[in-house]
Amino acid sequence: MRTAIICGALALPIIAAGAEPSPYLCIAESAAGLHYDDQSQSWKPEAVKADAKYVLRRINDDDRKKYGILLKYAGTQGAPEIGADWAFFTFGENPSPLATCNESLGSEFVCQRVVEAPLSDIDINFHRFEMVYRGGYIGQGLVEQLRRERPDEYNRRLSMGYPMGPEDLTIEVGKCAPF
Repeated sequence: MRTAIICGALALPIIAAGAEPSPYLCIAESAAGLHYDDQSQSWKPEAVKADAKYVLRRINDDDRKKYGILLKYAGTQGAPEIGADWAFFTFGENPSPLATCNESLGSEFVCQRVVEAPLSDIDINFHRFEMVYRGGYIGQGLVEQLRRERPDEYNRRLSMGYPMGPEDLTIEVGKCAPF
């Protein structure tokens, strides 16, 4: 299971947001990763299959009912709460929003990650995206601290099936095209 750390907004300029088509199919073209090897106690490069698909599209009323609060806010922290116009979704039968975007904040197309989603950066002008799953390196430090300072608790969690190893770090890049 991959998790990501919440971070600030992304500002993406666009020429005429209202003229942009909806939706876009975004397909990963390349991916790379790092995996923590318990035996050598070091991070190693990992081959990652670049086959993920995403959809960037305008949000509709059904989305607002289904995802509620996840689509309420798009923009920088501290800005007034506004509804998002667009969202970056996983592709498939049960899509999940990964980022919400707003095209009505001046001349910029602004996106912000949804809670627990990977970092997504989308450039509509050049039809490109980046998806970054991060936090495993930092998480590994916390697990090691628990193992050293509270070995009984570490072993208890391990025996109960808690994932005690760090999560992989990955990045994927790709292109989006109207469909």
